[in-house]
Formats: sequence, structure tokens, C-alpha cells
Amino acid sequence: MKTKGRQLTTADLFRVLRRALLLVIACALLGGAAGYYLSSRRAEVTYTASSSVYVQASTVDMEVGQTSNEIALGRALALSCRDAIKNDTLYNNVKEYFAKRADDGWPDISKVNNDSFGTMISAAVETNSQEVTITVVAKDGKLAIHLANAIADELESSVVDIIGACRVEPKKWAYTATPTSTFSLTLVFAGALFGAFAAYALMLLLYVFDPRVRDTKELLEQYGEVLPLLGETASFEKKGGHRA
Repeated sequence: MKTKGRQLTTADLFRVLRRALLLVIACALLGGAAGYYLSSRRAEVTYTASSSVYVQASTVDMEVGQTSNEIALGRALALSCRDAIKNDTLYNNVKEYFAKRADDGWPDISKVNNDSFGTMISAAVETNSQEVTITVVAKDGKLAIHLANAIADELESSVVDIIGACRVEPKKWAYTATPTSTFSLTLVFAGALFGAFAAYALMLLLYVFDPRVRDTKELLEQYGEVLPLLGETASFEKKGGHRA
């Protein structure tokens, strides 16, 4: 005789969840742990270091100070300096800057090509400011710090041919690099949800196709068409959960 899977009701869904709760929690924890492992393996740590320079017109008399026109010109030069920071001259000057300091323990950047160099650096100027902030993002913290300082020191000679005569003086040096990780909790939550869902779905399938009959209703659904119901006995439970 062939039986069919029982029809699920809302009560059945909660009954299965209650019975499989510990398994669902355990599978959720395992799935979350697997997601954490995968996310950790894929995560990359980068380091950010910043320095800044102050840009002035070359005509400024340092003893007298800047005139209003020179301040306006300095702000314009700062913007031009920001836009011209990614150029071949700066790249070559920075490489020479590092090579001269190789004996002092500076990292080797011979493998950093011009394109990579351009993606590592950026510059910003606040509104109505003559200060250019240089930001370097690298996979090595020491490299990020040295690059930020080298660019600040070499910027004037590297952009003068592009933006014209100006005075670029380092204002703030980089001393530390801030680490940033690409680790994401998305895989952790996804793994936990998948583990919980898979465990619950498996228990539902086992419940639906479980051939055991638990009450009169299920008995009639399974065998009512071929076997008549002759009678029904009540069940009693003794202390300790044993049936009589």
C-alpha cells in the first residue's frame, strides 16, 4: 500500500520548528562560522596615510605676507596642484626619492608601475583653502607613510612645469597609517541563514514523508479509503511520561 506525504498546517510548521530548534541553531552557528572563515580568507587589509602641503604664489613676500590677490591665486594654484598630482614627473621623482633612501630602510617601489602609483594616491583641497591634502592607500603601512611624505617633499618640482611657478611647502607629515579591512559580515549572516534554513527544510521533509501515524485524523487521511475505522482508544500517561 502506498502512502502519500501529509499536508502541512501552520501548527505543523511550529511543531517541527520547536522539535528541531536546537538543530537549527547549531546549523546556523556552523553556517555563520563557515561564512566568517570565507570572509576572512577573502578580506584584504589596506593602510591609509596622509600628508599635506601649503601652496602659494611664487611672488609672495614671506616677510610682508600675502595680498588678497595672492591668496586668491594661491587657492587657484592649490586646485591646479590637486588636479596635476598624478603625472609621470612626480612618479619618477618619487622613485628616485625612495632609491636615495634605500640604505635607510625605505621599502623598494621598483615594482610599483605608473598605473599602480596613480591608483594609490589622491589629493583634496577644502573650499577656499591653499592646503592640499595628499592621501596614500597601500597594502603596506610603512610604504603608505613614506609615499605620502615623499610626494609632499617632491610635489613642487613635479608640478611647476604643469601649473606654472609656485611655492609648495610641506605642512603636515605622515607618521602613522590607519588600517582598513575589507572584511564583511554579509557572508557571516548569509551562512547563518543558509544553515538554519537548510536544517529546518530537512526536518520539514522528514516530517512530511514520515510514514508513522500520530492521530486519528492522519489515520483517516492515509488509510480511510481502504480500511474502515473500527474504534478509537484513549491514551493515558503515567508520571514520567509512560503511556498505559
